[in-house]
Amino acid sequence: MLMTRWMLPEMSPLTHILKEYATLESKVRDAIALICLPHCAACRHVCCRPEFCRETLESPFLSLLLAEFPPAIPFQSERGWLTEIGCALTVGRPPVCYEFLCKKIMGRHPQGNHLYAVKVLSHLITHVGKNAAGRRHLVELAGITKLNFTRLRKHLAEANSALGAICRFLASGNIESTSLQILGRILPRPLTNANTPGISQPWQ
Repeated sequence: MLMTRWMLPEMSPLTHILKEYATLESKVRDAIALICLPHCAACRHVCCRPEFCRETLESPFLSLLLAEFPPAIPFQSERGWLTEIGCALTVGRPPVCYEFLCKKIMGRHPQGNHLYAVKVLSHLITHVGKNAAGRRHLVELAGITKLNFTRLRKHLAEANSALGAICRFLASGNIESTSLQILGRILPRPLTNANTPGISQPWQ
């Protein structure tokens, strides 16, 4: 069933989570777009699949976001939310849409901390929904009545802190140990090469 915002009390904990989630996702979307658009705009291969897009309709949480931030076009069975200029969804995209970075995009980034930061960026939305109810992810839940709001708020705060650290690093080229610790809460940092201390192993 497609959820609607009218099913929620105006000041419910879930309403606050939706707003905070949407704000974070918008920032993550813009940051990833700066990285991906120069490559995706020139690529003729379509990575998006309607079966991925459908999760927005099937997930109660994502469908609430869809109702709150409706796209300009309806879902299409053959193209999902994809338009000629990209995804029609401003928020409420399945986390896999952010996680997926093709080898061509990843291959254009320097190894080490830079590549690590990009990888963490792509996992921020996934991190927010981890273990939202028991061990189930937020977008996989069949219902939204048993959410662990304390854990969701904690994950949102961690993702926001990580996003700030990533943006500062990508802008300056410098990253402090405290920032690496923040990123490590999202994804473990790659092990250093045993033969070359201080050199990070590349992501595979």
